[in-house]
Amino acid sequence: MDNVKNPTDFQHNIKLICPEKIDKAEARRFINIVRRTGPDNIIKPVDIYDEVGETKTISLRAVKKDNDMWYVIPLSRNLTEKEAEKIVMVWAQHFEGDFVLEISTPYTGIEIEVDDEIEETTDHYCNSDIKEFHQMWLTSLTESGWRYGVEYSKDNKTHPLMMPWEQIPRTFKEASYSGILFKLLEK
Repeated sequence: MDNVKNPTDFQHNIKLICPEKIDKAEARRFINIVRRTGPDNIIKPVDIYDEVGETKTISLRAVKKDNDMWYVIPLSRNLTEKEAEKIVMVWAQHFEGDFVLEISTPYTGIEIEVDDEIEETTDHYCNSDIKEFHQMWLTSLTESGWRYGVEYSKDNKTHPLMMPWEQIPRTFKEASYSGILFKLLEK
């Protein structure tokens, strides 16, 4: 088991974000859905430090952050797209409230040192106009009941790019610069 000081710093994780606190039964349901729907032994309990410095082993950590409740489950590895999709679909069938599920990927959950040359290239592709457009699009869809989903579904109101700009894979950011992302966002 890993020792973790920050309760949301799990390299591999699935994060349920809700505007309101969920009860213990719903939290247990979330853990059970990940356990049953995900691959064998996907949940990786971790030791965390509590307020007085003692350790305890957990499989889910609830934290209030940015006016939302985050329910973070540490995983033994990143989920594949199909594995993540199954969990999203089952959770959406069981939970009636508003939520976002964030799943760690090779693009998130790791810190990367960025040198000046890479940063200039990134700035070229990620200028403020594109970031602003993405945020306006994200806000508009969220207000219309849309949420993150591994696959685009008009019926389920899910879209794979409903995430903060910083978490979108670079290939999509590069595509957005040439106008392709704008077409994807209008689906």
